[in-house]
Amino acid sequence: MGGRENMQPHEVTKLTGPFETTTISQPIGIDFASMESATKRFPFLELPRELRDAIYKLALEFDFTVDDTIAKGTRYGFPNVRILRLNRQVYEEARYVFLKESLFIRVATTMPLKELNQRDAIGVNLGRIRKCVEGEKCKQFLGSVMDYSIMQTDPSLIPVGADGAPEQIVRFIIPFEVLQFLCGHIARVAVQTPDYHKKYQHVVSLRDPYIHLANDVTRSFCNVKVQEKILSVFRFDFKELFPYFYVSGDVSAPLEDATITDITVVKHRDPWRTLADLDGIVQQCKQRYREKDYVGASVFCTSLEQKIKRFDRTLIGDRLAEIGGQAFRHELSAMRHKNNLRDLKYVIKRAENEIEASRTSHGERIPSMPRRTVDRMWHDFRETRTHVSGSTWWPTIQQWIKMYLRSAIAYRLSGQIARDFKNDEPQEKVCMKIAEKAIAVAKDNWPNDLAVEAEYILISSWKQHIHEKERDQPPMTEVQSS
Repeated sequence: MGGRENMQPHEVTKLTGPFETTTISQPIGIDFASMESATKRFPFLELPRELRDAIYKLALEFDFTVDDTIAKGTRYGFPNVRILRLNRQVYEEARYVFLKESLFIRVATTMPLKELNQRDAIGVNLGRIRKCVEGEKCKQFLGSVMDYSIMQTDPSLIPVGADGAPEQIVRFIIPFEVLQFLCGHIARVAVQTPDYHKKYQHVVSLRDPYIHLANDVTRSFCNVKVQEKILSVFRFDFKELFPYFYVSGDVSAPLEDATITDITVVKHRDPWRTLADLDGIVQQCKQRYREKDYVGASVFCTSLEQKIKRFDRTLIGDRLAEIGGQAFRHELSAMRHKNNLRDLKYVIKRAENEIEASRTSHGERIPSMPRRTVDRMWHDFRETRTHVSGSTWWPTIQQWIKMYLRSAIAYRLSGQIARDFKNDEPQEKVCMKIAEKAIAVAKDNWPNDLAVEAEYILISSWKQHIHEKERDQPPMTEVQSS
């Protein structure tokens, strides 16, 4: 380790050794309850230099897109920018990495934190996020007080301080590939005070790369090997809440005096807590409706629609899409524009049903779908397709087709864990029929895109799966068949 510490800043080497080759035969359990009362700091600078270099690079590779709401300078004001201020040694080490890697970096400023929070700075130079590439473009930022930033783009997860302004939290994302090497250190010396845990356990976005493991096979941030590594190290299942790591530092001290304080292990925010948020909005909408405050009810419906759209890449978003959430969003948007009170009441009821259905799936790795639900959805689709005509409505039809294909995918996957499926017909063949119906509609109306994809993903895989299953089954005797 001494040789690694004597490396010069420009001697960045490829991470080798334990990071790439070490395997853990016994899963390492982390006792989150005991860690909450721990106070010892994690010795970040005692890690091997090559590991620190790898962590710098991994943090810089964290990419984001400033969404429209923040880019336009909305009521959230100064966004929740994670600013990493390093002590002198870490700063010099990371400086070379800054020159080698593409990164997002924040324009330097020495203004007090309160003044920054009070300004709508995202559209002006104080809050402008610039993408720097290697070379001269990056050098102009290297002497800044604030070295680089990572922005949290989900406004619903931005923590708010006592003064109502978004708080700046130092954040250093480490992907799961590093967990296997770091988990031994973290389990022994990671720190987390109870107050810190309670205050900041919810700040991570479910959309962050390296963190979210999507249940939907069509949208997964982590490949199979990474998922297997997580499960082997932590013995977690997909229904569990995953941990993540970040390095926090002192953002108030001068650069020379700033220190890395800890690497904290925090549990993922419970995604099912957001169901209570949705339920609260629905209840508010119903209350406004009962009070004949139709404008207020429409406002809460709009808020509900935005909430559901925000959950598109979460477990709840998957579940809503599987049971008709996409159709619900179309209905909600259409009803809001029509301002029809009877339809508005129907939308409220539909939202309650969606939330209740989501609650019932809590604890399942992949939400299973009763056959009657799929049949009802297909019936609704046929009825809607009968009444919807004209090219202007075709995008709505496309969304319905996509929804049913997604439903079929989820339904097929549910067969992997549904051991007590009771029906006269095998579940795989039920799914096959659903997919064939959806594909038939797609071929008639959308022949160049969706049909090819659906046929490849669904029909081919299912036929192969059913064929292998039937092939592996022993032949039935005359007594069995009778």
